[in-house]
Amino acid sequence: YRGAGRGGVVVGFGQGVGLRPTTSGRLCQVQVDRSNQIARVSEYDAGMSSKRIVIIGCGGFGREVLGLLRDISTTGIEDLSFAGFMSNVDPDYELLDSLNANFIGSPDDDEAVGRVHPACEYVIAIGGGDARERYHQRFDRWGLREATLIHPSAIVGEGVEVASGVICAGSTISTNVRLGHSTQVNLACTISHDVVIGDNV
Repeated sequence: YRGAGRGGVVVGFGQGVGLRPTTSGRLCQVQVDRSNQIARVSEYDAGMSSKRIVIIGCGGFGREVLGLLRDISTTGIEDLSFAGFMSNVDPDYELLDSLNANFIGSPDDDEAVGRVHPACEYVIAIGGGDARERYHQRFDRWGLREATLIHPSAIVGEGVEVASGVICAGSTISTNVRLGHSTQVNLACTISHDVVIGDNV
């Protein structure tokens, strides 16, 4: 199999994602599906300095998450950059332009997901729990990692574990709290001690 038109031969065995050398000496990231077929080949860029984040969902909450991401980066807590929105609903392009935000495509479209750099991470900014779980599983199969974004103004106490998701501005999570994947702690929420919250909440 020749690697995505880059002239290098890549071979992958077993399910998952791995790095393989090409004949040009470059590395390609190879994703192999459950039937051991090569699902995607992308050139691996080890020089990406910032963590690039894709936001799934570009409605009101998606735009709030974009602001949260930029607040984190501005404060210097973490070096983040915005890779683009994905949505299965056509976005308001004029509104996205005003935010200097690009649109990648639908998260249900294999071609659009294939354009996401394999080193990117994603967050899900969709309200429905079923949809969040579906996209979490889908992007996991593509070998992409779900990020955790915590606004600089949020207070997160000791012993708090967040599998992945978003904690918005002004929120307080006290101590010994467990939050599942694709979490959404909205603006100015408070979660007190010893609480366990499952996935997609």
